[in-house]
Amino acid sequence: MDNQNQPSSARESSRTMRIDITPDILPNKIAAKTASGPRRPMIRITKSKPDANLVGDSDFQQLLQNVYDGAVITDYAGHIVDVNVRLCQFVGQEHADLCRMELFDLLYGADETILPMIRENLATTRFVLLQAFFVRKDGSVFPTETAINRLFLSGQDYLCFFVRDITLRRQADEQLRTEHTAIQLAGSGIAISDLQSRVTYGNPTTLRMWGIANQEQAQTLSLPQLFSDPNLGTIIMEVVSTGQAWCQEVQAVRLDGSLFYVQAAATANINADDELTGIVLSFTDVTERRQAEAQREQYAEQLRIRNAEMEADLDMARDVQLALLPREFPTFPPGSPPGESLLKFNHFYRPSTTLGGDFFYILPISEHQAGIFACDVMGHGMRAALITAIMRSMLEELKPIAHDPGLFLSHMNREFMTIMRDAEEFMFVSASYVFFDLENKRLAYSDAGHPNPLLINRIRKTVVPLRDRPEPLGPALGIMDKHTFPTLERPLHVGDGILIYTDGITEAEGPGREQYGESRLLASARKHLATSPDTLLASMAADTEAFTKGTGFDDDVCMVVAEVFGLPKG
Repeated sequence: MDNQNQPSSARESSRTMRIDITPDILPNKIAAKTASGPRRPMIRITKSKPDANLVGDSDFQQLLQNVYDGAVITDYAGHIVDVNVRLCQFVGQEHADLCRMELFDLLYGADETILPMIRENLATTRFVLLQAFFVRKDGSVFPTETAINRLFLSGQDYLCFFVRDITLRRQADEQLRTEHTAIQLAGSGIAISDLQSRVTYGNPTTLRMWGIANQEQAQTLSLPQLFSDPNLGTIIMEVVSTGQAWCQEVQAVRLDGSLFYVQAAATANINADDELTGIVLSFTDVTERRQAEAQREQYAEQLRIRNAEMEADLDMARDVQLALLPREFPTFPPGSPPGESLLKFNHFYRPSTTLGGDFFYILPISEHQAGIFACDVMGHGMRAALITAIMRSMLEELKPIAHDPGLFLSHMNREFMTIMRDAEEFMFVSASYVFFDLENKRLAYSDAGHPNPLLINRIRKTVVPLRDRPEPLGPALGIMDKHTFPTLERPLHVGDGILIYTDGITEAEGPGREQYGESRLLASARKHLATSPDTLLASMAADTEAFTKGTGFDDDVCMVVAEVFGLPKG
């Protein structure tokens, strides 16, 4: 019978009323109940009726238990009188336990007020469709779509709830929404055309690329209008119709006639029946890249020339930097043969790049006094090399106070910070300075954020850290302009030596990015202490390189050692 020809009362009773009970529409109630996690149902246990699970005859029960959806039957007061197996599976409850509960024990966020609403709607409509969350035994919830109708059995009215778990459907809907949002927000253009090459959809990026005002205007266009080649739409359709994807860089035409280039890709748009319904295309604007490629060719020769000039400059800078390092070591007293010098020096220096940031210098002060300075400039390259040149120039200027290492570094720090402040640059330098006074048998020392030197003695066959504490005596140069560096002193004996090193050797990495470390360096020095002075440092460096398994040093490495082979007579 046509619904329009039915009496109004009949049409009213055939309608379906929809009620939503979700956290979105009950914010205050749900927020309070879910503040500390999922709401566990407060189960109201009532005395079980002997015939609680005998609603209807055997045929009705057979039908009830074989319904695909979960089913709940309650009296008009909301007491559950029967459920089917499917519902028990949904909520993880036993049949007997459910028949001692009330309806709103299963409905998340619902209370006694839900029943009057349902009964009121069922008075004028045949079905009530309820969107609600059901509560499992463990307190978790799941979304459902529940159809409610009146049920008259054995002379009594009941409410029958057919419960369908829509978790998967909601997840699918959410995924579709997410994918649609991703397409709308995608940085690449995405468009769809039908089998006649008519544009049916273009995302916002596509519209911006072609200067299309809106979706309605896009749907008046066809693929041949988007590209310089009017046959391109046909070519793409021929390729994708064979099941293959199409990809090519092509020239496109905006609505205003201007040209640009896109990397375009296309694949078949297949419906649920595995039928070809059109093409899905994606576009990436590569105009700037193509322009850059053209400019790259133009600049290639200029860049080659400039690189050659820079290489020449770097080679010259490297030669200058190496010239700043001592080429020959002084002897003490001056003029004595190197083999008879009371104080002998050796070094190992290896920059990690053409220009390094490590530097050392031997400063002769008097016939029996000398200073050893070593530093490690932040970074590498030209900037670091320039700073080492600044350090070298300051050494000669500060020579009058070179007998006091703490005062020496304090003045160097202030002058260095003044230079950097004027240049509006921030750089820091770790440094060690050791003063040898052979005549007074005194060793003085200070450092600025530098690794702890090693005190060696070939006669006693000992190698120990110079400082008692591992912490530096002060911060690196260039950080605190008013810092006063202390001076440490100790007696000087024949056989004593000081080995200053930079962190490039202790921070060399082996397998698993493990660093070489100070303990391995100390062990290496003890291992090779009996070797000749000119092979000690090279042997220690070889141990470190063996630890790195051939990867070598990632940072500049500098080691310098001064050893006392005698003291002045008298």
